[in-house]
Amino acid sequence: MAYNEPANSTQLLNHPFNDKSGFSGFIASATIMPDSSAPFSPANCIRSRIEAFDGQGGMQADWYTPGVISYPDMYCRFWWRTNPQFQGRIVANKMFFMRGFGTNGYFGMFGGPNAGNANFYMAMGINTSGLLDANLYPNVSGGTLVPGVWHMIEAYIKCSTTRSSNNGIIRWWVNGNLVGDYTGMNYCGPNGEGLYNWTWSETWDGAQDMGRSNTVAWEHWIDHLYISTGGTVTPSPQPPTISSFTPTSGPVGTPITIVGTNFDPSPSGNAITINNVACTTLGAVPTQLNTAVPNNGTSGQVKVVTSAGTALSSTNFTVTVPDPGGGTGGGTGGGAGTTTGTFTTDFSGTQGPRWYYLNQDGTQMTYSSGSQLWQGTQLYQGIWNGGCHPGATSAAVLKYVVPGTGSVRITGNYADVDTGGGNGVICSIKKNGAALTGGGPFAISNGDTAGQSYDITNSVTDGDYFTFEVASGGDNNYDSTRLNPVIVYTPQSQPEEVITLTLTSISITEGSQGLVTLTISPTRATDSIITLESSDSTIASVPATATILANASSVGINIVAGVPGTATVTATLGASTTTSTVTSVEEVVDPEPDPEDPDPPVSPTLSAYTDFLLAYRWF
Repeated sequence: MAYNEPANSTQLLNHPFNDKSGFSGFIASATIMPDSSAPFSPANCIRSRIEAFDGQGGMQADWYTPGVISYPDMYCRFWWRTNPQFQGRIVANKMFFMRGFGTNGYFGMFGGPNAGNANFYMAMGINTSGLLDANLYPNVSGGTLVPGVWHMIEAYIKCSTTRSSNNGIIRWWVNGNLVGDYTGMNYCGPNGEGLYNWTWSETWDGAQDMGRSNTVAWEHWIDHLYISTGGTVTPSPQPPTISSFTPTSGPVGTPITIVGTNFDPSPSGNAITINNVACTTLGAVPTQLNTAVPNNGTSGQVKVVTSAGTALSSTNFTVTVPDPGGGTGGGTGGGAGTTTGTFTTDFSGTQGPRWYYLNQDGTQMTYSSGSQLWQGTQLYQGIWNGGCHPGATSAAVLKYVVPGTGSVRITGNYADVDTGGGNGVICSIKKNGAALTGGGPFAISNGDTAGQSYDITNSVTDGDYFTFEVASGGDNNYDSTRLNPVIVYTPQSQPEEVITLTLTSISITEGSQGLVTLTISPTRATDSIITLESSDSTIASVPATATILANASSVGINIVAGVPGTATVTATLGASTTTSTVTSVEEVVDPEPDPEDPDPPVSPTLSAYTDFLLAYRWF
């Protein structure tokens, strides 16, 4: 993660706590202890401890500027954690002091488990009257301190010219994020003296609640203390704004440009989300950010969060569904959209299936959940979210396996994140273990915080992999290196499936039904749903769809004939279309007798018989 040390500062101390040299005031429980999970310069750390129910314990560690000269400002940075069982005092848990002649203020843990909260927050208190009116609490972000977890702590104090000039600055950060930012402060000695001392002191000894509230042992661990002075102080950051973003819609993987003001010039200083789904910041200047729609992106508002505040877009970004491939021909081909692999988003405690955390010989590193660090086989060797550190002779290797055949675009930046010393690192990107055009090797020297950016496009086949390797320049002290690759994979487009449909014609009597046959060639391994349409439904009525089952070649379609006439029936599957004619024929009916026709002649036999009967009656 990025540091907040003022530019052009002069180093006063860079101490990895391999010993107690340069410090005074240590008491017995100040112990040099190994912790391989220490994120900056493992394994040695300094530990303070108070046993359960003891009234005394902890440590005091005093460091003074060379010759006890006071400076008008002071910046400090160190990595710190408690033990997971840490409870903490109900009142402030003092941590470290930055002070001078008659100037005594401290940074400490407030809140926490014994105050009824799950975690602590960091604030600044004052022990010298006539300076600050009250404690300084977080006014930018929460700065949560979680027991048992390593945190990077930074603090900066610029002394006021006098105790009434109101031109001092007090700032502090947790894990690179600004927590407190106070200007117009009065913080100096009685005669305007500056700072000359950094002291760690929990002040556990003699506290009234100690021996009762500490029902378990409490510990503080510190990894690597850095102190500097004399840098160029930047103005207090202003909240960001978003004026526009382009495009306003697109599928996952779509690059987005956000325009506005007061963005952090460091990509890591801008947290971008769409509908509260995290995006990767690919580029940053104060007036523009570059990002892309993440794989799990959904439509919603664009948000940018910096250390100074939050900006929200006035309109939503719409995540669209990519073309599933095969054009409109109903094919099953590829082209299902890009897949973005973002290391800082995808980082996890699990090896694979895309990202692997390796030693140089290809063996897998071991994950420490407490420190969220992959640990290598050599001292200091490891990979964490956003960075890595090589061993003395074994590189730290991050491996990415591509999803399939297609192409990739790889972007990112190698840079020094520990400017304390060392002779730099050698960084490279390889494909399948071989050198890759545009992949270095890059020599990153100590202090090169701009580093070397890369932008590589390469075709891939299924099973290909890329490795991001960082090796020491011969001495692996101070070799923490930025590691933030983003890999956009585009699958290879597949040829569109060619389908032929054939539909027979029919002539049927009006008011009756008949079948036509719809044939597909070639047969398909999946059901095919064909849409049907009649040019005149009063002549020929057809169903809206017909399904040719998987591996079948045809299906019968029922046609209902209406009024006499001819209609065209169209069947469509993707780009394949066929037509046929349906003729409705007028019904033919046998003619009935005309009521105006003469009566039919009487049967001669019947007439003769009737005449005989009539003649016989008269006799």
